Amino acid sequence: MYQASEAAIHGTSRAAALEILEDIAENKPAELTLDAARRAGLLAYFAPQLSFANPNVSLREYAFGMLGRTGLPEAIAFLSTMTPEKLSPDDSERLYPMSQLALRQALFQQETDSRSQIAFLEREVTSPANGYSALWAREELCDRGSIASIEMIQESIKSLYSGSRGDEMVAFCQARMDVVKSDPDRAKAVGSVLQLGGPHRDEQILRWAIYTLFALESEEADGILNRYATDVERNSRVTASASENPMHRGLAQEIRRHGLPHLRK
Repeated sequence: MYQASEAAIHGTSRAAALEILEDIAENKPAELTLDAARRAGLLAYFAPQLSFANPNVSLREYAFGMLGRTGLPEAIAFLSTMTPEKLSPDDSERLYPMSQLALRQALFQQETDSRSQIAFLEREVTSPANGYSALWAREELCDRGSIASIEMIQESIKSLYSGSRGDEMVAFCQARMDVVKSDPDRAKAVGSVLQLGGPHRDEQILRWAIYTLFALESEEADGILNRYATDVERNSRVTASASENPMHRGLAQEIRRHGLPHLRK
């Protein structure tokens, strides 16, 4: 479905690509999905996947997420028509909230400058469409390094998680903000976390750095990930104890499994 989202954003078959995602989200007959995939030139990605004949809740949620990712006016129009009745039956009771999260994410894509984006996210934290959108907005603010929003974020977290759990979540947000603000180049800033024997030794922030770099989809980001994985694998420039750490080995293996498609050969 990622390919359908990309085709909707960048391809020449926008309508058909969006139709694929809409059909899956609404659990329409597989024949309609495959016909749209054929028209979008994406049949090879969908025909072998029998799960599309009866998509489960997680698959439909993912389709909503991919629609939100496009930020396209057509996607916004479609998501705006969603109601609990239109998505029933839904024993999970997640589909409608996830459709509304996707709508908020699509509307967010319409904001063109960082100041308006931060304002949008802050409104979503204080007056969310639902709990999913509040969590998404809070995480976005942390990942963007919006230090001015920290009190709002802390209040939001503490309203849900008291005690040590809430403290840990606030600290994790603050740590991400500090990393992002350490360098104007986002890849370099996030990549600074991935240093064996360095100051960042908590698996949570290491994993955050890895998946943030994956999401950048750039040669620079993939190069940083490759260097970290290679350091672990080759036991170079680090102490033996650090390179033998099972946590680092596991993260390096995760990077290799994911693949680095933007790495220069």
